[in-house]
Order: sequence, then structure tokens, then C-alpha cells
Amino acid sequence: MVTPREVKNTIKVNSWSRDIRNLQRNLFLCKKDKDFIIGTLLGDGCLAPNAYGKNFRLEISHSQKQKDYIYWESNLLGRWCL
Repeated sequence: MVTPREVKNTIKVNSWSRDIRNLQRNLFLCKKDKDFIIGTLLGDGCLAPNAYGKNFRLEISHSQKQKDYIYWESNLLGRWCL
């Protein structure tokens, strides 16, 4: 026999797990993003560690002359930036 509380928790878990699956699908880089990141690492970019040394971020530096290119990069990877 199922109590109302158990039904409520099951619905919540199913909704939560669906949200997690949707999030995981969006966390993968598309080929264009991967190619851009690899090219950036081979060129102007580097991976900078966080304070604990466990996670890394892509760090890109350019001169003021390349301002338009910086805007293009931020539009390309904007969904990955905080």
C-alpha cells in the first residue's frame, strides 16, 4: 500500500531526476566549442587552477586591439561563463 507522502516524494524525485538529465545533456560541449577551446589552448589560452588546485578555468588574454575578437569569444562561449 502506498501512502500519500510516498507518492509525493516519488513525484518530486522523478521531476528532479528529469531536471538533472536535462542539465547533463546541456553540459556537454558541441564540436564547435571543443574545437575553439583546443585552438585557444594551443594559442592564447591556458588552464588556470582554482585556489584548491582541483578545478581549472580557461583563461584567455588579449590586447586592447583585439577587443572585437574578445566579444566574439564571449558570445561563442557565453553559456559557459559566469
